[in-house]
Amino acid sequence: MELHGAAALVTGASRGLGAAVARRLAAEGMRVVLVARGEEELGRVVADIRAAGGEAHAIAADVGDKHAPHAIAGTAAALVGPIELLVQAASTLGHVPLRPLLDTDCEALHGERLRIAPELDVVVEDLDPVRPRLLGVRFSLSGAALWAALYRHGRPVQYAHVDRPLDLWHVQTPFASRPWAVEMPSAGRPLTWALLGELRARGVHLASLTHAAGLSSTGDPAIDAVLPLPERFDLPAATVREIAETHAAGRRVVAAGTTVVRALEGSARLHAGELVAGEGTTDLRIDARFRPRVVDGLLTGLHELGSSHRDLMQAFAPEPLLARAWTHAEERGYQDHEFGDVCLVLPRLAR
Repeated sequence: MELHGAAALVTGASRGLGAAVARRLAAEGMRVVLVARGEEELGRVVADIRAAGGEAHAIAADVGDKHAPHAIAGTAAALVGPIELLVQAASTLGHVPLRPLLDTDCEALHGERLRIAPELDVVVEDLDPVRPRLLGVRFSLSGAALWAALYRHGRPVQYAHVDRPLDLWHVQTPFASRPWAVEMPSAGRPLTWALLGELRARGVHLASLTHAAGLSSTGDPAIDAVLPLPERFDLPAATVREIAETHAAGRRVVAAGTTVVRALEGSARLHAGELVAGEGTTDLRIDARFRPRVVDGLLTGLHELGSSHRDLMQAFAPEPLLARAWTHAEERGYQDHEFGDVCLVLPRLAR
């Protein structure tokens, strides 16, 4: 199609791929309408395009809102006339450069070098035979240079139900340490230092581990069907001793979050039912058929039926009870999702 003079609508246009596409289309002479939730960021991109001599208009809106698309389309048509090109770059995952490859023949990417930042490339080394959008990549940098680039250009997962852009400190737990997690381990978010101190004063023993919490959703049904993906963990010797002493005393071990359950039970599964200190990776999937060997209960968010988190909860409580708890939470106005409320599931008596 002839681009010069035509009208384009670009969603997710305040940053990343969407902003880059909007700038390129405007440079080709198109009249571009940019849509995104972040009004300030969107305004800066529009200003840049206009300063370069292009035509650009901003609509601050959330395309994830089911009532928004009609208003967006009508406003865009009023600004530039009939839309001839639609570029959908909006994503609930935030700044994830490989996310827009929805229509790409991913098998052709094997061995390709992809630029994800000015100083950082990835080489595609592995492709899932069933889910070709699930890629294994090798970074062009390593060590401190890699971490510096990731912190400079990376962004936290941006959830559709959160209006404002998230910064790193919004998604870190108070006791966050090594940067292993891809997504916020949200069950630990309410555990402030003050609350932890109060728990300790009441006789609760605290122990730690490091776990690489993975994505809870990608937006791709084929990939979501196999979540959670394998996750890395590191179990300190002090934590192994604390758990053994807790069980010996007839007390409960409560995990703060589903990924902590997975790390502990995954470690036990790798070592014939015994916890062993050190690093490992687990692909354990936990559901109602699973019988926990290490964890007696968990602190977790409110998870809808059909999610892998809800499946895991069924190892600690029967689904009818979880369904009643979900109904109660909805009736009382509790919040689900990553920044919502948490619940404590203690199904078993002390050992």
